[in-house]
Amino acid sequence: MGYNINLEKIFNKIPKDKIELEKIELSLVDDFKKQINDFKEFNSETKKLIANVNKSTKANDKDFKSINKAKENLRKSEQTALEIEDEGNDVLGNLIDSADALGVNPQAVDGYGDLDSAQSEIGQAIFDANDWMQQGTKG
Repeated sequence: MGYNINLEKIFNKIPKDKIELEKIELSLVDDFKKQINDFKEFNSETKKLIANVNKSTKANDKDFKSINKAKENLRKSEQTALEIEDEGNDVLGNLIDSADALGVNPQAVDGYGDLDSAQSEIGQAIFDANDWMQQGTKG
């Protein structure tokens, strides 16, 4: 107990403002260390997020390339379909003209219904392809 009394006498002789200053300095050091730890933790979390974004971007990039390739193939197919449709229109036109010249109903010609049906089907396919590509470019 005598030891505590001597310690109190020593503390009483030290100026109070110096003790308070040391307490403040120690508090600042603690705050500084905490801030460093907070930054390290934040940097670690940020690096993880960046890695996830990079991974997702690479995966999406592959998907976008695949989608763009599919769109290009669709455009080529659409062009071919338009050419076939034009040829079909010419054939149907010639058939109708020839049938009219002969006084025959063009619909009675064998295969007329098949050609007309295929013509309608390819026209719808072209329409659907255009609609799909326009919707795909809006998103």
